[in-house]
Amino acid sequence: IHLLQADAFRLPLADNSIDILVSTLFLHHFRGAQIHQLLAEFERVARCGFVVNDLVRHNLPLWFFRLTRPVFARSYITRHDGEASLRRAYTVAEMREIVHQSAVRKAIVRGHFPFRVSIVRDKNDD
Repeated sequence: IHLLQADAFRLPLADNSIDILVSTLFLHHFRGAQIHQLLAEFERVARCGFVVNDLVRHNLPLWFFRLTRPVFARSYITRHDGEASLRRAYTVAEMREIVHQSAVRKAIVRGHFPFRVSIVRDKNDD
């Protein structure tokens, strides 16, 4: 496993140069057209595919966060970004539509308990 800090829209990697790209709790920071660009970049660099997981927008986790923030959200970033992230996240249906409109074909969007969504692209199925 190699960790890389770089511009996600222009990864400093050759085409098909990594096996699997993993992105966690990242996409909710972007809007539809930007997600299309990110998925295309993930598709470009990943030889076998990619796995993306993110939050699902729903009132229950938002209210839970608000109630537990004083106990669990100790860092400044978590206290302020946590609620914004929960509000900006997508529903599973919205994420399916975004992925469907992207140039990346055969990516599968699934909802998971509790309030998570994944996008999986297995290039070995091509």
